[in-house]
Amino acid sequence: MEAEGRLVEHNCIEEKVLGYRYNVNSDTLSLAPCTVESAADTKRKVLSQISKVFDPLNFTLPALNEQKTYGLHVFCNSSTEAYGFVMYACSDDNQSSFLFAKSKLAPLRKGNEHSVPTLELMGVILALKCLPTLMETYRNIQFQFVNICADAKVVLNWIITKESKVKSKFIRNRILEVDYLKNEIVKEFKVPVKYNYVHTEQNPADLLTRGLSYNKFLENRKFWLEGPEWLNNNFERWPKYPFMSLSPQHKGKVNVNYVQIVKVNTGFLNINKFSSYERLVKFTSYFFRPLCKVKGGDPRERAKKYWIEIAQSECFSKEIEFLKKEVKSEQNVPSLVSNLNLFIDEDLEEGLLSAYILTIMFIILCCFQKCIN
Repeated sequence: MEAEGRLVEHNCIEEKVLGYRYNVNSDTLSLAPCTVESAADTKRKVLSQISKVFDPLNFTLPALNEQKTYGLHVFCNSSTEAYGFVMYACSDDNQSSFLFAKSKLAPLRKGNEHSVPTLELMGVILALKCLPTLMETYRNIQFQFVNICADAKVVLNWIITKESKVKSKFIRNRILEVDYLKNEIVKEFKVPVKYNYVHTEQNPADLLTRGLSYNKFLENRKFWLEGPEWLNNNFERWPKYPFMSLSPQHKGKVNVNYVQIVKVNTGFLNINKFSSYERLVKFTSYFFRPLCKVKGGDPRERAKKYWIEIAQSECFSKEIEFLKKEVKSEQNVPSLVSNLNLFIDEDLEEGLLSAYILTIMFIILCCFQKCIN
């Protein structure tokens, strides 16, 4: 090109390639800078501003690391004008990133307007309908759970109890639809679906439904892209709110679901490297063989009790600490202890945590398994 006189020289270190900026030295592509006018107040002007961002290869779309595991946190919200949700992917190292958002206008039928809680419920349904497509897109990513967050306690009460005191057939049908969509996600992707309450001021989906100016959005840009500051996969670190609308038995169920998500500290072994529980127990039993030769016992049984003890000490530390106290206060009884009648089984060699109700459930499951076989 230089010999033929067709070489164009300039002071910029980047070249234009298919609308992108190509850096010759670092061999990287970047978006061309553009100035977006924030005063666009018509549909034509908005489309004109959007077209300034040239990105046919979709470099600005979110990506996830296939070497990490993630939790999906979905924040739902509604107003009298719109309802929708925003989703974040949070890794185990507490790095959260915006993944997807969607909203819809509220129905504007005169004389038959929906209440805000009803629209909030429709926002949850919208999220559950979009989740299968999104999770299918990231099929190579390992998701630990799906956490649905809402700032309407009455809606969470409807979903968890699967009943409503409102005499509305529309709401009752939507509650059944939520349960059906949730079960389909659990069945298809083998991940638990949880529910959580979040305060309105800390709900990023509130930005989606209330409407805000461009300058106001810039002030909340970090909040929108990363979620609340406390967003992580350890629910013990989440803000605690009283849930007066739920009965004690339902509160216990919610707490149990959250406790099961806690990552277990496995000590010298990384259980994520084992493909199955049986392989983990078999490998661990090798360490107990010398001890069993001296004191007797089955190495596999000791290996099983070892992992049960580790899981319980990590997930039920508050309950175990309370039960081991010689003098127990009746005012500070953990909900799991009172709801499930937990106790320390001294008959077991390690003094493992046990419960009458868990024993009964185990017997029922064994009988059910025999009937199937």
